[in-house]
This record gives sequence, C-alpha cells and structure tokens, in this order.
Amino acid sequence: MTIVFRTDGNTSIGTGHVMRCLALAQACRDSDLDLALASAELPSALVGRWSEEGVLQHRIAETPGSLEDANCTARLLHETGARWVVVDGYQFSPKYLRRLKELGCAVLSIDDCGYAGPYCADVVLNQNAYADKSFYPESEASTRLLLGLRYLLLRREFRERAGHRERAAAPRAAKLLVTLGGSDPDNAARTVLESLRFLNDASLEVRFILGASNPHAGVVSGLAASISRSIEIVRDATRLSDSMEWADFAVSASGTTAWELAYMGVPFLALTIANNQRFLGDSLARHGVAVNLGWAKDLDAKTLALHIRRLADDAEIRARMSRAGRRLLDGRGAFRVIQALGLVSLSLRPACPEDSAVLWNWANDPLVRRFSFQSDPISWQHHEQWFARKMGDPRCHIWIADDAEGRPVGQVRFERQDDDAVSIAISIAADSRGKGYAAQLLRLGLRRAARVFPGCVAHASIKVENAASVRAFESAGFSLAGRGAIQGSDALRLWRAL
Repeated sequence: MTIVFRTDGNTSIGTGHVMRCLALAQACRDSDLDLALASAELPSALVGRWSEEGVLQHRIAETPGSLEDANCTARLLHETGARWVVVDGYQFSPKYLRRLKELGCAVLSIDDCGYAGPYCADVVLNQNAYADKSFYPESEASTRLLLGLRYLLLRREFRERAGHRERAAAPRAAKLLVTLGGSDPDNAARTVLESLRFLNDASLEVRFILGASNPHAGVVSGLAASISRSIEIVRDATRLSDSMEWADFAVSASGTTAWELAYMGVPFLALTIANNQRFLGDSLARHGVAVNLGWAKDLDAKTLALHIRRLADDAEIRARMSRAGRRLLDGRGAFRVIQALGLVSLSLRPACPEDSAVLWNWANDPLVRRFSFQSDPISWQHHEQWFARKMGDPRCHIWIADDAEGRPVGQVRFERQDDDAVSIAISIAADSRGKGYAAQLLRLGLRRAARVFPGCVAHASIKVENAASVRAFESAGFSLAGRGAIQGSDALRLWRAL
C-alpha cells in the first residue's frame, strides 16, 4: 500500500474534492501504485467510481476534521503499510495536518487558497491558475509547494483524449452542455433553464448534467420537461468527456469541471455557485478560456440568455477560447504530482502527432534496427504514412513514457490482431538505456492494455541475441511460448495474459 486518500463529499460541500482526488488516484493506479480511500461521507455513485479503480475503501466514523479523525486516518496508514496520505477538504485544519505529521504520516495537502495555514504538510498542492507562494507565508521551511496549472489533476477519461482535442468552431453553436457541479445547493440550474425559456430556440440541443449530490434533481427534471423536449437530463454522468466532445459550447460552474472543459477545448460561460469558486472565475476569463458571469445568484435568466445567444453566434470568439484552453493544459499534472512525491520515475501518455519525429529517430537508432526483424533504415516518408495509419487505427495504442522532467524516454505499442492476441513492441531512447526503464515501461503499458484489451493475451517476438529485452519481458511476467525463425532470424515468442 502506498497512498491513502482522505476526503469527503456530500450535498453541502459538493463532490469536487473527491473527484480531483480520483484524478490523482487514477494516475497512481496507472503508475502501478496501491491505494486506499478513507471517507466519512460519500455519495453512492462516487463509492462506485472508486470501486471501479480497485481502491480499498474505509469509513471514518469520527467527526470529519477532528483529531480523532486524524488518529483513525493515521492508524489506517500504519495498518496498510502506506507512507503518504493525501488530504483534500476545507474541514481539515492546521491542527489536523499537524496531528498526522506527529503520527508519522507523510502529508500531501490539496488546497485552493491557503485556508488551512500555517501548513506543516510535506507537500501542498494548489492546482489553480491563481496559485501563488504568497498564500503560504507561514508554511514550514521543509514544505514543498506545487502551484499552478502545471499540476492540474485531470481524470483518465480526459487524459486519454489528448489527441482528440482539436475542434472546428461551428458557424453557429447548436449543442449546449450545462454542468453545475456535483451538488448545486442553491439551484442555479433553475436560472439556466429559465434562460433557455427566454431563448426559445428550437434548433438548440441541450444536454444538462445533474451531479451525484444534486438535491433538486426532481424539480430540475420537471422544469426542463416543461420548457422543451430538446433538453436532455443526464444523472450521474460517468463519462463527462463524451458530453464535452459532443458540445459546441457550455455553461459551467467555476469548479473542477471548468478546467476539464478548457482542456477539451470547449468554450463556455462560467458561473460562480460557491465561495471557493470566486477566484477561479476571474482566472478562467483572464486566460481567455471562458466568459466569467460571476455569481449565479446575482444573474437573471434574461441576461444569461443574451450571453448564451451571443456566444452561440460568435464562431471567432469560440474558436479563440478553444485554442486558449488547449494551449494552457497538457494533461500531465497528476503524474507530475506523484513524481514530485518520489513514487514513480516514469509516466505514460498517449502518443500525439508531435511525437512522430521522436518515434522516427528512435526507430532508426542503430541498436533498434539491429534487433528488428526488418533491419533496413526507415525513410521519413514511410514513417509518416505508417504513423498516420497507426494513430487512426482503434486497434493500435501507442504510449510514450516521460521521465520526471517531462522528457520522452521510450515508447510501448500494443496492437490487436484478428483473434484475442495483442502484439507488443517497445523501445527505449539511446540516452535513457541502462536505467531499468524497459521493465517499468512494460508494467505500466500492460496495466493500460488490460483496460483497452480485456481478456486478451499479449505476445512479443524477440531476437534471441537481444538478451536485455528478453530479461525485461520476463521480469514483467512474460513466459516462453516457443522458439523459431522470423524473417530468417532466430526468435523467442513470449506471452502474458492481460
């Protein structure tokens, strides 16, 4: 066990703390780390989300944020052999964090605005665009600060769409996504729905996401039905990225979802529905990814309708906002966090068009050509054609391994064959060999492939003389399936179930 997460979610505090912890937890799972979740209160839908990741869950029976709570959390770390605890929530005071430290826990505190100072955590993460070290003047000298969008926590469903964020702005936006967070306690949804009544636009398709803890779900659904049949209500959306890819533009609360929209290149109108969102709305506007409309409770439906119509009609503004969001975020924030904790040295990401030249150089490395079954040099033209085919083939997945500094050091490729077999090939950059990266890259890649190709068997063919590669595959759990000639070379065939 490596990391314990301590966070809560309910109608009053929302689900944002839990969801950004889930983003970090998914990156940990993708990096082959073990996890546990400790919570005092969690909506059933979110319990299921964490269960899908194979995370052990523990109930905290003590008052959230109390010293008794800290004692229980520390005891869980000791029982599971974990070293790090990730704490996210406004109920966790400086005394709480200090108690965890006194009990021998290494603490990562996820924060928004320096509310829990003075900090005694080992690491403080503030992923907001406005984050600044001036928020933490009384932190201990040993406390490391991870500040800004470089460390933004994005869930796996968004990270895996890294190569699919380009979008052309429609001359007139016709698909509107509305997402107001996990709870929306003041029912800002009513104002948004009334604005759609003012618009009275039969050509506008609306998808309205209701969060897992929304206390007004019944009222919202009934009001939507009375306004228009073209308003689709979605409860507890498990793949919000699908709806973002569908949408031309959006109306969103200024919470975690706002940065997910920006990452996906969706232009949007930002509403503040909670105190902790005030700074974020200004940041979104300052970075050009959204129009900040301020407090939802101060916004009348007619004014909101005018803003929706204006954004729908202005393709140029929407295109500019979309480009700004894609430039601002690279999706690697969660991996930077766990690398900063010293828990992993490599992280995987899907290959993107910009990786083509790097892959070509790796493929033409003399050692790679020597151990390939086709050893002739590869022309740039041939490589470009091959890479375009592979990037467009849903049966093929190429992942790039980056080191702690964000430098690409290797690649692993899985490709589904006609049956349940999946071929695998890896390569390590010449200046990164001898560091044990191959075996680690294989383990990380196999974890990804098991999700993409469940129930399949991975196969690798390796020249007998390539002893280092054979050792790496054996250390990753591959077994010998046979030996024979491939294109005139003596080769070993290895296999492993995914």
